[in-house]
Amino acid sequence: METVAHVNPREPRDCSPEELSDAALLRRIVLLYPLLLVLCGIGYAKYDNYQLDGDAVSFMDIADAIRAHNFAVVANGYWNPAYAAALAVGQAIAHPSRWNELQTFYWVNFWIFLACIFACIFFVRSLALVRDRLIPDAASAPALSLPALQIAALALLLCSFERELNLGAVRSDALLLFFLLLAAGVLLRLQSG
Repeated sequence: METVAHVNPREPRDCSPEELSDAALLRRIVLLYPLLLVLCGIGYAKYDNYQLDGDAVSFMDIADAIRAHNFAVVANGYWNPAYAAALAVGQAIAHPSRWNELQTFYWVNFWIFLACIFACIFFVRSLALVRDRLIPDAASAPALSLPALQIAALALLLCSFERELNLGAVRSDALLLFFLLLAAGVLLRLQSG
């Protein structure tokens, strides 16, 4: 009976000093890249705003209805109340006036963006766990390392927020992305045992 030696990707294997320095550089980039994303998110929340449409007004009205405990308006067949509830929490924390209410909603989007960063990292780590479990020689395979996967995933996340999930728009798409990444990460963790 053959035994399969499981290689722990966190343990240093026989590597040259150049490979170790490249791995250390990637780990540093993985630590710095989310900080860069946070700075980009602050810039988007502060300066890339004033994008209102009919969806935004509906979400703002539902958030007002949540705060007024008018649940007949909240529960409907078209709008998901989760994003409106997040907006209502932002209103409850900031107590905005009508003059700065939109800026409060943009900062709620910023916090959702931060949650998406953490959910993206959680998803990629879960994906790496499944890869390590299903492919015993994943550490020696010519696939991307965990830091490289995290950098690529965070870069895709930033591109998607620049293009489609704008922080300056009052839309529920970013919250949906957060829940999808979180659910996929949990399912992958369950799959990896």
